[in-house]
Amino acid sequence: MTKSNLLNTIASLALALSLGCSAQPSASESAFSTTHQPLLLDGVGPWTTVPGPSGVFFKNRPAVLSTGGGLGSVRAVTVCATGQNNGLYCNGRRGTGNWSGWKITAPPPGVTLGASGPSLSAWNDDRGSPWQALAVRQTGGSCPNCVWIQSTDPTGTSKWSLVPNSGIANGFTGDLSLVQYSHHVFLIASTGGNPNYSAWYAYSSDGNGFTNVWTAWTSVPGQVFKAPVTATGNGNEILLGGMGTDGNPYIQKLLSSPVGPWYLFAGGSFGDSPSAFTTAVRDPPIPEDIMVIGMGSDHVQYEGESTAAGTVLNGWFATSQITFLTSPVMSPSMDWLHLDLAALGNTEQVVVGSWNRSAPSCADGTIEQIFQDSAMVGCGGAVTWPERASLCSAGSRVCGADEWSVHTTRGVEAPSHNYWTNDNLHYNGSASACWVSTTEPFTCNANQPMRLCTATGSDPEGNQCNWTHCTTGPNSRPDYFGGCNGNATAGTLCCAL
Repeated sequence: MTKSNLLNTIASLALALSLGCSAQPSASESAFSTTHQPLLLDGVGPWTTVPGPSGVFFKNRPAVLSTGGGLGSVRAVTVCATGQNNGLYCNGRRGTGNWSGWKITAPPPGVTLGASGPSLSAWNDDRGSPWQALAVRQTGGSCPNCVWIQSTDPTGTSKWSLVPNSGIANGFTGDLSLVQYSHHVFLIASTGGNPNYSAWYAYSSDGNGFTNVWTAWTSVPGQVFKAPVTATGNGNEILLGGMGTDGNPYIQKLLSSPVGPWYLFAGGSFGDSPSAFTTAVRDPPIPEDIMVIGMGSDHVQYEGESTAAGTVLNGWFATSQITFLTSPVMSPSMDWLHLDLAALGNTEQVVVGSWNRSAPSCADGTIEQIFQDSAMVGCGGAVTWPERASLCSAGSRVCGADEWSVHTTRGVEAPSHNYWTNDNLHYNGSASACWVSTTEPFTCNANQPMRLCTATGSDPEGNQCNWTHCTTGPNSRPDYFGGCNGNATAGTLCCAL
């Protein structure tokens, strides 16, 4: 989508977004990628104020957490913020219903909270049971700038625990980030101050995410910052973002292998880089879809999106007509069809907005299978692998094999039809113990790669799989891959853009 088309689209949606601000995208920057979606009205609206508690004004950046979403589940949004009275307040809503009202969260006995904006996270433990955590820094007292975690277990029982400072004498500064990754909860914090903030992380060492058991803090080397570092994640990777001493945004994939360097998220020099910003992995595990939303020097929100693992930024665009006191934070719904955003507005109240994209669908209008959350659907048919995209509707794409195997979109549901993925999958092993990837040594006939298969190998469209129940690695869980030579047709697994 070109800049002109993007602006026309926004205008046609009557969002009255302000594009006439001091910061403008460079003329040399390329167009937005086709996966970009403008902010749309969806319940909470483009940007609306959450009515605050009487007489209470907030400080620092708020937190936002989206839960639910997907088939048969109502999306819920929770926001938390620290008041100028150092109280910790949270509010929530379900669907398009009313906000439930701000409720003050009692701190541990003798502890005053509110030294920074809070952070919220939710995850499922090894048994699939839901947990939630809230992190905030202490103000003064016997442990100034220490971090406290309030964890809520699957029964709804909450408790506070102190995260050890592990020898960091002066504690932490700035806002915090909680990110779920591989059945652990990671806490990202910063030490120092402008212009020498440094990033640190620790994580829950219990595999079930029991957040009062923490590893020692580890420094993230290679960069110092003018503002505290923030983090977002998708369960498969953690993306750190920070404003370098040159005023430009830098990002790093924290736990990639090998650990990548900090790199400039701008594709060159930008005169109007955001003064504070946050990052989001908008559509994991696709590395070409990293989004940055930040607050420019004119206190208006700007956004940019990468097309190649964050190395190319497509220009900064103003996407709000109100001004902010903090950069926005983001949280995805379970189905990744929504990103909910929150920021501190210029009235010292919390403002929220939503970023939406269309759910995937099938070209013939009939969806044969909807997986656990509605960001992945099965489209029945009998087409060859080169024709696989023909079964996905406009606005949908063929899912990658890794999305099926590692992303939470499918849950634990098996295919009811045979489906192509977008990868030319090779195989290893035997019919009784097989696994697939794009790098395995044995290849199938041309245009007949391994694909997803029903338990029996056959489906209602007459497609067949010679092999079934292949995994994505030796001794890994059954992932229902199979097929190969002589199996020329299948349906297609389609995902949201």
